[in-house]
Amino acid sequence: MSNGERKGWPIGTFIWGAVIGAAGLAILGFTWGGWYTDSGATKFANAQAEAAVKAVAVSALAPMCVLNAKVDPDVGKLTTITALASSSERTNEVLKTAWATFADVELSTANQRAVADACSKLLFEKPA
Repeated sequence: MSNGERKGWPIGTFIWGAVIGAAGLAILGFTWGGWYTDSGATKFANAQAEAAVKAVAVSALAPMCVLNAKVDPDVGKLTTITALASSSERTNEVLKTAWATFADVELSTANQRAVADACSKLLFEKPA
């Protein structure tokens, strides 16, 4: 070996290998590995929370909506809604009657509609 020659690989090769490996790992982690950025995790958590609220609202409030419909003194409303052809029309009418509206329960428009839709199905669709 002559003076000034180095043995092995230059240190720059190892550094570039580490940089490329870290970048590759990050790409794989964020695309296929299920990693999230802070904002992505927040969006995911908010979507999951909204879905949970919707599920609880529908399961708890739809039976109460049915009860409100059955004790409504205006029996004509129920008969009129029963005659409607589509389930979306019946849901819209249930929303208009306020059977799916409850004191001290604040729901988003989408959740209110989900409760009215479930109520409409419980009221007007025959079980299979």
